[in-house]
Amino acid sequence: MANFDEANVSTLQHEGHYTDHKDDRGGETYCGISRRWHPMERVWAHIDGHKQHPGFRGDPNSVINHKMLAPMVTDFYQREFWNKIKGYDIPSQKIANYLYDIAVNKGVKDASMYLQNGCNITNRNARDWPDIVLDGNIGGKTIDALTSWIDKRGEWPCLLLLGANILAHWQSQAIKHPSQEEFINGILVRHVAQAAIFAEEHFSKRFCKK
Repeated sequence: MANFDEANVSTLQHEGHYTDHKDDRGGETYCGISRRWHPMERVWAHIDGHKQHPGFRGDPNSVINHKMLAPMVTDFYQREFWNKIKGYDIPSQKIANYLYDIAVNKGVKDASMYLQNGCNITNRNARDWPDIVLDGNIGGKTIDALTSWIDKRGEWPCLLLLGANILAHWQSQAIKHPSQEEFINGILVRHVAQAAIFAEEHFSKRFCKK
């Protein structure tokens, strides 16, 4: 089954350290942890302590003790995202990695709904495996459906649909809220790069001679 550490290393590469961008709806963030949405996380007490340092205003990330905060960040992501998508039960490391990344980027419920919708629309009207309830809560039936999907179609269709959903969401956000154009290019790079990796792996296995 899937491994959290592998998924987390990849995702945290995109999250950076401390930022306080005026257009970020999450407000202050540290390693992707939003102060607005997660004000009680332990990292914020330490961040606030660092703010008294004279160098914080000019270059906060040179002042913050990132090594000390790293275990808190890991605990947060495992507790709030990996465990909630049932990452350890997902039978594909690649799908677990990407679903986890989308959960961090968009939210657990939406990421779970993307997966559940994919399981249902690809089962040929429940002939290949049963439909599952679209509740945004990954449980045993979702894992069973995903396992059947992988067995019959491979990993690539699931990865492709997950990517299509998250890219459609952020495109819509940038259109509705022009301030979010500030972030759209980074988001595109994040998800298009993933798609390119998946595609290269998929097609090289199918068409390259050994």
